[in-house]
Amino acid sequence: MERLRSEIQIKVTKLAGLDMEFDLIGVDASMANALRRILLAEVPTIAIEKVWILINSSIIQDEVLAHRVGLIPIKVDPNKLEYVVKDDETVADTLVFHYDVQCESRGKWMVGRDCLKKPFLIGLIRPYHHGSIYCHTHG
Repeated sequence: MERLRSEIQIKVTKLAGLDMEFDLIGVDASMANALRRILLAEVPTIAIEKVWILINSSIIQDEVLAHRVGLIPIKVDPNKLEYVVKDDETVADTLVFHYDVQCESRGKWMVGRDCLKKPFLIGLIRPYHHGSIYCHTHG
């Protein structure tokens, strides 16, 4: 352990607010990956858990659409939401999103910057396709 500790170097390349970038030097890739996994597991996150698809006339299957929506990164502080108690959703522990898209010409089904860091492509839609979904996140 002492040898490992003496061979490892950590160089911080960027530090701004809560964001930090660093280089691990002298570490095997498997050890760096293990550290990355530990750090990611400790970061509190909010994700869409429930998806109700009201209308989907696009070429994307409902299950695939629900999966893609579940992968959308939500830009919200998890500490501002309370934990759900016994599946009873309240305003204090649930965020609700409604996406409604209708295409008059060729286009993309995008989710905007209101809840995300950058626009997120859900899928391509063709003329006269319509999609309407409700999503819930929990603290």
